[in-house]
Amino acid sequence: MITEKLGIDKRDVELLNLYMQNPQYSQSEVAQLMKLSQPSINARIARLKQKGILSFSSGINFNQTHLVLVRVDFSAKNPKELLDRIKNCSFFVNAFNVSGKQNLSLFLACEELKKAEEIVNKHLRTNQDVSDITMTILTSSVKDFLINLDMTREVDSKHCYTIGGCKECENVKKI
Repeated sequence: MITEKLGIDKRDVELLNLYMQNPQYSQSEVAQLMKLSQPSINARIARLKQKGILSFSSGINFNQTHLVLVRVDFSAKNPKELLDRIKNCSFFVNAFNVSGKQNLSLFLACEELKKAEEIVNKHLRTNQDVSDITMTILTSSVKDFLINLDMTREVDSKHCYTIGGCKECENVKKI
């Protein structure tokens, strides 16, 4: 069972479910809902956070935006080196090492599809260590999907947000 693998009990599951339903709950509200003391809830939260099981995150809810979210699957000879560079791209959301024909899957969020295509064409398709590239446009998600973008670059690096700006990219350098 997942609970055994995570080392959590029924109360932990209840606490996790409450925070997944509403991450804005205060510890006092959770304590009242679970009929436990606030210090008990605080101790459980601290233990779950320390184990890496409970984490609070903020970001942009993809379902509430008009951003283009693209999944790019590909094979890379040196995935760690490539990811160390591309993670600095203003449009990078996340990446996963995966098994199968393609060993990497990454997500890019852009204002328009042309920008995602430019990033893939400039930084991946031209790389001789990258092959089998497929792009998929995600149109919606069943659950809220938070994307975390470094939007300070929108103000500081205007070239990032223009078509053709990848050739001036200082964030990713040559991949």
